[in-house]
Amino acid sequence: MNYYLKILAISFISIQLLSSCEKKTDMVTESDPGVAFCAGSYTNENGYQVPCYWSGTSRVELKGEGLITGVVNAIYVVNGIVYCAGTYSSAKKSGIPCYWEGSLLHVLDAAGYAVPSCITHAGGITYTGGEYLDETNKVQSCYWKGSAIHKLSDQGYNSKVICIGVTSSGNVFCAGSNSSTYTGSPYYYKNDEYHHLSVNDILNPFSHAYDYHSGEVKGLDIVGEEVFFGGSGEGVYSAWAGGTQPQPGKWKEDDVAFTALSIDYDGSCQSVCAANGTVYYGGNLDPDGPNNNNKELTACYWQEGTDVTFLPDGQLVQAIGYYKSTLFCVVTGISGKSNPVYWDGAQWYELVGSTDIGKAQLRCYAIAR
Repeated sequence: MNYYLKILAISFISIQLLSSCEKKTDMVTESDPGVAFCAGSYTNENGYQVPCYWSGTSRVELKGEGLITGVVNAIYVVNGIVYCAGTYSSAKKSGIPCYWEGSLLHVLDAAGYAVPSCITHAGGITYTGGEYLDETNKVQSCYWKGSAIHKLSDQGYNSKVICIGVTSSGNVFCAGSNSSTYTGSPYYYKNDEYHHLSVNDILNPFSHAYDYHSGEVKGLDIVGEEVFFGGSGEGVYSAWAGGTQPQPGKWKEDDVAFTALSIDYDGSCQSVCAANGTVYYGGNLDPDGPNNNNKELTACYWQEGTDVTFLPDGQLVQAIGYYKSTLFCVVTGISGKSNPVYWDGAQWYELVGSTDIGKAQLRCYAIAR
């Protein structure tokens, strides 16, 4: 089972001790299978942004030769090893794309600007997905297999891979959005084959042709060969905004029509988790509907086949994960808390790190196990 991650993530695992091989990597030693793994960065006493992840609420700093500053954009945990993708800067160069395998830093191939946004590990290979700048200064979608860059086809617009996963048979799925519309246009690749998500059924009054729905994929998860996508799609009219706003929804590989998670409500879906024989989607929603002039987006999640569940606090569920009978959420916008927080259904855990020096960065997040 593969789970997508994007800047801050949760992972719940049973640890298996592996024999050492040529590479020296750090093994996770948490005995509690309910520990959450989250990643991002914190600001140290010198004012530098430092890449790190948290095991529960204990912070683990990530290092590398020449590293001065950096950030983790995604995390994945499998077979007791923590994989993190992000960028770092040295005295000679800034924004170097990379991933960490335990504490071991790997630099990703890139001729210029490139940023990994997601990571997974399957069949003994680490895959990271993201974006790079081509020779025409267009931002293009790509993924890395190990450290080697694999450039995906030019969509004609700026585009980026936001989430990545690998099926049990080895098919690589990358998903994200391009800039063909104001709110983006959702897509996925199955290996090198491009697919547009949503349906070509919106009449354009200027071209008199039918356009695709707008939106973007924010998360994917895979069970065997079955692929689930979550994100935001063609929205509903909102009085407070004076126009159309995106609404949270879902797609499947074999059903590219956008399905709203809460019909006629605006909000967003940020993360997907397929577990326990069902699918969970995390995001936010205005409980009073799109025509509420006192706009108040509230953190929530959806379980397949049930109505929305609102959390007791927070503005957005950035990541969602399931272990045994517990659903975990990474939440931002908690009252009175400046750091990222995760929720285990019973209490809040604030990610302040192993010391009180500096603050954890509120960034984008995502999930895996």
